[in-house]
Amino acid sequence: MPTPPSSRIRRLTSSEVDDLVTAYLDGERIEDLADRYGVHRSTVMAKLRRAGVPKYSGWSEDTTKEARDLYEAGLS
Repeated sequence: MPTPPSSRIRRLTSSEVDDLVTAYLDGERIEDLADRYGVHRSTVMAKLRRAGVPKYSGWSEDTTKEARDLYEAGLS
């Protein structure tokens, strides 16, 4: 059985990490950033964590209130 080709580790430069952080804060998805920079999504998450970027926590309180109001009005 042939050995699979070894994968090369892609190291991001500090300027790439800065760009990655900016793009994430502007709303770009982790999967899209991983594709753009040629790294695994866990690498993107680790770089964001090391840069002190807060983890996306889901809906804001305003969005939750709006969803609750719509639900109570009979919408799903």
